[in-house]
Amino acid sequence: MALKRWDSPPDQHRIEGKLLEWVRHRLRESPDSAIQAFRALPLPYRRVFATRRLEAEVGEVGFGGFFRGAYANLADDALEALQAMGAESHRGVLEEAMASRQLFLESRRRRAMEASTRSFLELESKTSLMALRSRYIDREQEAFKDHF
Repeated sequence: MALKRWDSPPDQHRIEGKLLEWVRHRLRESPDSAIQAFRALPLPYRRVFATRRLEAEVGEVGFGGFFRGAYANLADDALEALQAMGAESHRGVLEEAMASRQLFLESRRRRAMEASTRSFLELESKTSLMALRSRYIDREQEAFKDHF
């Protein structure tokens, strides 16, 4: 799992950037593989990180790139996190994209991924995952209090 830096959007939750940096630090410093280190993190941290990476990767390279990239192994974590955050529509689009990976013909797989990407981006313009994640962080403040 490659680690990237990203800009903090102005409407990001006040501790989200620090929380993401804390996760990145734990992943870098762990002697375990990145995915093993990720699985060892507390669940609320994994949820925030997985949804942020999903949001960033799909926004940059679409679902096709997300599933070919370093963060593909976070798809199941993102599914669980989207449900916990009340992002059922986002979850549905991710499920469709995951199912499209099973299509036999490359051309159908690519078209399905592109359609899922368009759906995700359209949904983002109406219901921001960042706003849903911010509400989740507010609800889970107790889980983050020891670090922030």
